Amino acid sequence: MHHARLLRLLVLLAFWSPNHAWPQVDNPRPAANQRALLLTPASSGHHLYAKVGQIIQVDLKTLSTAGYEAPQVSGSSIQYSNSVLLWPVNPGGPLPIYIFEAVSPGEARIQFPRNGGAGFDVTIGVRASSTSGSNRPILDQATTAEWKQGWTNLSNSVRQTFKPSLPRLTAVEVELVVANPGPSLGSVSMTLLNAEGQPLLAADKTISVDHSDHALFLLPDGFRVFPGKSYSIEISDGSGLFGWKYVAAGYNRGEALFNDKPLVPGAQAALLFRTFGSK
Repeated sequence: MHHARLLRLLVLLAFWSPNHAWPQVDNPRPAANQRALLLTPASSGHHLYAKVGQIIQVDLKTLSTAGYEAPQVSGSSIQYSNSVLLWPVNPGGPLPIYIFEAVSPGEARIQFPRNGGAGFDVTIGVRASSTSGSNRPILDQATTAEWKQGWTNLSNSVRQTFKPSLPRLTAVEVELVVANPGPSLGSVSMTLLNAEGQPLLAADKTISVDHSDHALFLLPDGFRVFPGKSYSIEISDGSGLFGWKYVAAGYNRGEALFNDKPLVPGAQAALLFRTFGSK
């Protein structure tokens, strides 16, 4: 699923020249802290520990030609969420960051088999959390109006702009609807863009038609944004299964856009979304 997004980004790169490269204004990088368990190739072969609710992110720090296969998780204590590819993309084709969540006490093994070489293999014991919850993500921005059955297809450019109030963006959630018959699973991509329309990251997730009403994309730990600046969420669906719910009002710090024009002409429409952050 992340390969389709990677291909799209690399195609864009192919048309760049040094004189037309996008500026790095408002393009912050993740700021590492201890809220997430950060794993690299050096973590392979180790037995580590996480707490319930903790994010686990695996950065294999290599190119897509390295031959790693899709992640495998043995055990229900850890769930795979989504992959995230940070912008700008290395023209050589880097692997994305893979994000997991510790959901219940127990033990689970995360593996990335590798064709033609040693893969990545780590065992993680998940312990009950003893914290007060002060490090949990905070609901930041959200559409507040009740849904009245309106939705738009994702075959065009569909975006929701917003202005965060917290300096770190930890997750983005969108409410989708099953719009067309098809398979029980679909691949959905979420791109975060700055005010100039430049991508900051692209996240890919496989979504079940039974759980599409709250599609949550977890982001690399401590991804910095600028409070009060405008950003936008763009959703695309390669499967053609889903549409994005919207309401005629319900969010006054941004707007819903369809092919760069107001989704509902003459009205402050909002697509259904929530963002979570931390200080």
